Amino acid sequence: MLANNRHFCHTSFLNITHHGERFTNIFLAVALNEPDKENIIQLTAEASAISPEILPYEVGNALTAMVKRKQLTSKEALATLYTVNTIPVRLISVDIEKTLELALKYKIICI
Repeated sequence: MLANNRHFCHTSFLNITHHGERFTNIFLAVALNEPDKENIIQLTAEASAISPEILPYEVGNALTAMVKRKQLTSKEALATLYTVNTIPVRLISVDIEKTLELALKYKIICI
């Protein structure tokens, strides 16, 4: 989605608006050297990353799930978290009541 089509229900901004899970995946793709890493870095080089404060918890949850599915070892998960923590991102608090009001007003469904 383009930045002028922003909605506020658990959303992160990176010149492109993404649901929190997708934003988490972007961070993990870079940290895990996934095939899209260079493309992501190139597309976001001039961007400022801003995310809801929940991002570190989402990253931790994703990493524990990957360990559980045997996609990563515990050591790899901790190394990945260290790498993710080097990516500059401004974490912001979210007014949940205002978010819910906007979601209801504009019939936005968060998945």
